[in-house]
Amino acid sequence: DEQMLRRVFQKMDLDANEQVTARILKHFFHQMGEMVDSAEIDAMIAMVDAKECGAASYEDFAAIFSNPAEALRTVNVQAVKNAYSSQDTKTMLQEAGIEAGDMEEDSDDGDESD
Repeated sequence: DEQMLRRVFQKMDLDANEQVTARILKHFFHQMGEMVDSAEIDAMIAMVDAKECGAASYEDFAAIFSNPAEALRTVNVQAVKNAYSSQDTKTMLQEAGIEAGDMEEDSDDGDESD
């Protein structure tokens, strides 16, 4: 519900400036014992950052959690791809056995009738 989302967002808004940055998100993952690399954090922010300001506002946060299907329709796919284009991420993908070309093929236009 709206009040719960607002409370969660306020707890994450450590700077009290109505936005959650990559630095704050990384801090929360660290607090949970999860070591997430910067490219992953940047991609998470890019997925919810509808205004492309480099941070998630409450509106962005609420949209992704209250209506994820609709929110994902507005994702800037290029910004997410750019976040994953760092060398660290390429190395991580190679270690997982995923080639960079595999990701590009999967993310074309979604038309599998080619």
